[in-house]
Amino acid sequence: MLPGDGFRRWREQLEARQRSFERRWGITLGCRVVVILRGHAKPVTGVVRIVGEEPPADGRPPELEIRGVRFFPDEVESLVRAEEGEGQ
Repeated sequence: MLPGDGFRRWREQLEARQRSFERRWGITLGCRVVVILRGHAKPVTGVVRIVGEEPPADGRPPELEIRGVRFFPDEVESLVRAEEGEGQ
């Protein structure tokens, strides 16, 4: 094993887990997005993060947060990537 291979493998595994999460829950992580949530008057713009360290292992939906607003995937009516400068 070459120096740096451990980090590269860790990074690849992390990216694969992120892609799997995004496919499973329909949520984009790590990019600025505009989210319209059911019951909210205005869209929220920012980077979605998972509340806590990991998604629940028992298959429950993860709690998410964007700019202090917490929500679950089933509350998302719309989620699109934000244009440069949008929502600032």
